[in-house]
Amino acid sequence: MIGIRIPFFPPSVNEAYFTKGNLRVLRPEGKRFKLEVQNYLGKYCADFLRLFQRPDEEYEILFIMHFAPDTIYSKTWPEKEGVRRHKKNDASNRVKLIEDAIASCAGFDDAQNIISSVMKTEVSPGQQPGVEIWAWGEEEDGPVASFVGRRTPPAARS
Repeated sequence: MIGIRIPFFPPSVNEAYFTKGNLRVLRPEGKRFKLEVQNYLGKYCADFLRLFQRPDEEYEILFIMHFAPDTIYSKTWPEKEGVRRHKKNDASNRVKLIEDAIASCAGFDDAQNIISSVMKTEVSPGQQPGVEIWAWGEEEDGPVASFVGRRTPPAARS
């Protein structure tokens, strides 16, 4: 297991891509974010990237999205009638650009990510929004694999 924290926050897939015919095309904002993550990973996260350099290995990744204050919960819930507890702020559609940036930097195919989990939380006081990323290779189970039962690659099942 290895973990890192990137000190910036990804745009949503809806903000990062547009559809042109049958293609999903990365917008300039998405390209900038992906490049920013790649530069950060290359400069500060060599040990993290080394985990992903094993051909054909399967990975479990946990993304913890630390949102800015007041972006997850409605301030007026439950006092104000008709107000929902949670604001519209989807964490899961912010993972794709980060997965792509990791894959580009480490030189692997993100199809090897067998388990990807996403959690959202507000940043702690004094912290900036950002993303914690925890990763496990095949030699150890992460929290989801441990919960559902040890995952065994098909070649090892015979």
